[in-house]
Amino acid sequence: MNNIDDLAVMAEDKLTSLFLKTRSDIKRARRRNDKEAAADGELDLCYIQREIEIRHERKKAHAQYMTKSPRKFST
Repeated sequence: MNNIDDLAVMAEDKLTSLFLKTRSDIKRARRRNDKEAAADGELDLCYIQREIEIRHERKKAHAQYMTKSPRKFST
């Protein structure tokens, strides 16, 4: 992974694709018995999963906020 800060601004579909690719890379590295590559991939996967978790919690908090205090916006 280039930079963990890039994850915060990455589109949802690209983040999902990166998650799937990284998980696949880890499995491939394990089959090759490349422990260093597997460990690097696992670290990257942790950052990706954390970003996915942050987004999920943010969406949940926003939905909860909107049900408690819905605002009417006029157009």
